Amino acid sequence: FGFLAGRGAEVLVSLALVPIAVRRFYVTRLSATQLAYRLYVASNLVLAGEQRDDDATGVPARR
Repeated sequence: FGFLAGRGAEVLVSLALVPIAVRRFYVTRLSATQLAYRLYVASNLVLAGEQRDDDATGVPARR
């Protein structure tokens, strides 16, 4: 019986840890998504800046 009680406590502890692990994974994924989005926006801004420079100088845009 003591063995079963020990297993029960183990199961309870692991069940308690699941939400923490899930939340940590979700937060990590969210920040990775935000990072990718910021890189995407930054690269678009750089490309837009190059495009503006080309327009200003009259040199055709590089594609």
